[in-house]
Amino acid sequence: MKEKKEIVIGAAISATITAIVTNAFNSIFDINKLLSLSTEEILHLLRNIILTIILLTPIFLWCYRIYKQAIIKDNQEAIELSKEKERKRIENENKKEWESIKKTYRDNICKKWKEKWPKSYSPPQWKEGTSKDKYQKELDEYFKILNLNISDRELYIEDQGLELLVQKDPQKPDYEYILKALNPKAFVLGRDTEQEAKNDIGKWKPQDRGNFFNEITQSLKRVFVISGGGIGKSTFLEWLRFKLSSEDPATLAFLFVKEDFQDDKINELEINYKINGLETIINLLVKKIDPLSDKAELIKSWIKSEKDAGRIVLLIDGLDHFQKQNKMSSWLIELQSAWHNCSIVLSGRPYVVNSKTWSSRRSNNQMFVGNWQFYRLKEFTENQQKAYLGVTNSRDQEQSIVFRRDLVPEGERGMLGIPRVLEYLLELTPEQFSKIDSVTKVFDSALSNLVTKSLNENEKLKKLGQYPSQFDLNQTDQTKYVLAILGVLAFLMTQQRRSDEQNQEDWNFNSLEISPDVLTQATERIKRHFSDKLGIDQSKICSDIRDGLIQFSSVMTNGILESIITSPDSPDNIYYLFWTSKSVQCYFTAYWLACYADETDAKFFEHWVWSPESVIDDLRDINLFLVEMPEKKILPVSWVNSAAAWFKAEQELSRPAEMMFRAWPRLLAYADEDDWDWWNTSYHKMQDRTKQSSTYPNSYNPKTKELAKNIIKEFRNELTGILKDTSTDREKIAKEFISESSWKRVPEGHFKMGYPEDEQGFPRQTLEFWHETLDLVRNGEDIEQLAKRLNPEDWFTGFQGEILRKIDVEWLKGVFSDYKNNIVHEGEPTARTKAIKEIEDRWRKVDETPLQNPQHVASFEMHQFPVLHRWFRLFSPKHEDAVKKFLDEARKRSKDSESRVEPPGDDHPVIYINWFEAWAFCQWAQWEHEGKTYRCRLPHEPEWEFAAHGVKDPRPNQFLPDYWWGNDYYIEDISTEDKYPIPDLQHTSKAHTYKIPGGTRSPSTAECNEFGFYDILGNVWEWMANVYDPKYSRYSPDPDAEKKISITEPRAMRGGVWYFLDLLSRCSHRFRLSPDDRDYKMGFRVIREEIEDSTKKSSKSTSN
Repeated sequence: MKEKKEIVIGAAISATITAIVTNAFNSIFDINKLLSLSTEEILHLLRNIILTIILLTPIFLWCYRIYKQAIIKDNQEAIELSKEKERKRIENENKKEWESIKKTYRDNICKKWKEKWPKSYSPPQWKEGTSKDKYQKELDEYFKILNLNISDRELYIEDQGLELLVQKDPQKPDYEYILKALNPKAFVLGRDTEQEAKNDIGKWKPQDRGNFFNEITQSLKRVFVISGGGIGKSTFLEWLRFKLSSEDPATLAFLFVKEDFQDDKINELEINYKINGLETIINLLVKKIDPLSDKAELIKSWIKSEKDAGRIVLLIDGLDHFQKQNKMSSWLIELQSAWHNCSIVLSGRPYVVNSKTWSSRRSNNQMFVGNWQFYRLKEFTENQQKAYLGVTNSRDQEQSIVFRRDLVPEGERGMLGIPRVLEYLLELTPEQFSKIDSVTKVFDSALSNLVTKSLNENEKLKKLGQYPSQFDLNQTDQTKYVLAILGVLAFLMTQQRRSDEQNQEDWNFNSLEISPDVLTQATERIKRHFSDKLGIDQSKICSDIRDGLIQFSSVMTNGILESIITSPDSPDNIYYLFWTSKSVQCYFTAYWLACYADETDAKFFEHWVWSPESVIDDLRDINLFLVEMPEKKILPVSWVNSAAAWFKAEQELSRPAEMMFRAWPRLLAYADEDDWDWWNTSYHKMQDRTKQSSTYPNSYNPKTKELAKNIIKEFRNELTGILKDTSTDREKIAKEFISESSWKRVPEGHFKMGYPEDEQGFPRQTLEFWHETLDLVRNGEDIEQLAKRLNPEDWFTGFQGEILRKIDVEWLKGVFSDYKNNIVHEGEPTARTKAIKEIEDRWRKVDETPLQNPQHVASFEMHQFPVLHRWFRLFSPKHEDAVKKFLDEARKRSKDSESRVEPPGDDHPVIYINWFEAWAFCQWAQWEHEGKTYRCRLPHEPEWEFAAHGVKDPRPNQFLPDYWWGNDYYIEDISTEDKYPIPDLQHTSKAHTYKIPGGTRSPSTAECNEFGFYDILGNVWEWMANVYDPKYSRYSPDPDAEKKISITEPRAMRGGVWYFLDLLSRCSHRFRLSPDDRDYKMGFRVIREEIEDSTKKSSKSTSN
């Protein structure tokens, strides 16, 4: 505007001056007028003209400049307009190019995902009103069709469970609460633990994946996906990247793994975000989105724009594999600060957050944890396992195909919820699959296959152990060589000690730094075992270990080593080693102990012995793999040296009974000793004293035989040693246990075992109770509150008990809900019949009638009392600590002060006993008295039931009364208002079932039955020798049957407990639990057997 005004003013002035000058010139050029002027006038005129010219010149110059500037401005505006058009054109082209690059990036992600996972698991949903059986049949049919259409077995389980850690107050995160919830010991995969149950109570809430995905796209999120190894965290992040790329075109998702942070410039976590960290990450994104582009700077600017708009999601996998854990929290705090407006999703194992070295400043931990949400992936359900493993041809002519999952023995299916275990299963050949009888065999076969496969896929790996001047290894020996290298490194890694956040030392299940010392130790051990085959010097073996690991980890499908992190300065210098999962590390640790360990290595295993109350639950895998290591793999002397730790009298915790049981048959075979297999023998065969044939060869070198014999001898002589040691009270307690007056002889006899099948089900009072309960449901009672009232809190102990209570409550709610729905559709009588049957099927199996009747029972001697606490402590001194720990936990959680469980007295039955511990006590309890040698066993069901009835001359064709005193139990009918229905006080003195759950009593205060047995009904459940079978047979198990007994199959229990349920305390009532189950309801009673010599011929006193 200013310039225009100047031009107008200049033009006006110029026009005025021009007019004056024109007028003057007109005068000059008017000849007549000019001639008429005088000389003086002419001079005046000339002076005016000159002055005018002098005055006009700058004005004209100024006007010219203004004019020229106006012209230039117009030209510049035209040029700028042209440039703006060009800029917009280029911007549009760049935008199109960027959109094309983004689309290509997303398309490539989707393509890779679909190539890897061509099919997703999306089963038909359950519809209200559909029975469970019908729905399961629909699922099975879906699985078969699904798997028949998949040839390469690449099926993604998209509905794998996802749970969110629920914080007490989301606005004020509780740091300590979160750390406890993320305790690594609560993330044990493949089986339930008390710590895991404790971790679950009220803390984790199921989440829908769709909702999770929507939250990531619609709001700023900070997410940490946390779980144990092998559960599928990496695949989950890949899935999330795929979903974001395929369904959210506004978002760019980038997935990082630790290898992305391995180069000279980045040096893993040593990134200073205040200087160059942001730029470094963006440079990585440029490489990911278009690694071959020549427009890196342009793409970088585009990425920054996306970042500023909050349209980028960073996915960082495997934080537990980063080495500089001491810088982790600071690194992550800087990360979320630099990318403050973008969502970030991390994954890792729980010790990343709990590690002491995670941050030297506690405030950093609190800051980080307080800003993040924690999710965890659940193990696969049974149906998901079926879908993933697929189907195969059936050997049964009646079935064309069969689910692979069903080929795995039922007792060994606990680990099938872990996706990586399922991957290993799919590595097995059909022949290997058909021979699966343990998880160890799955790992052994699959990992050996993977090693062989990796050797075939990598040319450099084929050269391991192959030296022209020395011996050549065949492929079998080369596989053994690589397995040995992996084994010794796993052993040395587990051997290291690390401190957790509470300064408590733990074994190393994180990573192994291959230091010169570690390399030397590994090399020396390998040379000791392979020098005869390799004949090479130590430096070449060292090179094989270093180079072999690098090459082995480079095979993407090796399935064993997740990665090898090498030094940036020297790629050949191994830095850190990571296993794909803790289970793989545990397997190779056990492999070394079983196959190559010398006495020094085996001695170290004493620190890793596992018992049910072990704090470090990962040790169980090492123990289990060692005890079950296939015979064809092991070196017997190494295995025996290691196994000796299980049978040591002094243990840090209670004795490792399960491992003792699993090791016993092999140990006996190595010692070349026979054993009377009373626990896996049918009652009929047991009376014949038929010896079961060993599955192990019996020809071993003298050293192995001597070692095994010494272990057995020392174990069996422990009680004798206690009886000879008069310096402590233990000798008196031992004498009390073996006292002649304590053993009551049951005469030989015949009796009708069990109860009529058509009369089984609930007793009258119990049946009336459930009819009254259904009346309450029909009349509008709140079914949730009713279900909770029917499952009192103090009937369930421990955190696993609380979970079991929730399961029972949910199941009962389902029954009540179905009952109400069925009344509408089918009428009340039919609905009631269905509900009662469903309740009976769950809590009152029709299983009391044996296949053979009457039963013949040989004479035997059984202890008048169940085994007492003070007796069991002779065998396992630390068991008392375990009982106190469990009961203290139960007391803390008990809301009813009158129902709190008190520690049982020394003269009370021992509790918290699983079947393995009862078995181990029997094997241990061997002594001599008055020239005779005795040992113990558990009773078989016919023996126990005959003894419980206490009828000396029963009629073989008549069933016996419910209880040893008659058929009456309750003094009055049960009411739903009664928390604890009161039995007849007279009968309470005979069967301890009164008031407080877990409140056992001394059997010496009870009345005994006719045979002299105290509290044989009530007080505690008593473990039986035999495996539970719904239809009991005295001829089962058949030693010639194709299907062998699984170690984990449920064992029978008898006698009832303190529950005020008449049906539990009946002589014929049967119960069953997993042999590793422990609770404050479980005890046992033993039978005494006389043997003629130290080998084990059975005495005449107990023969048929």
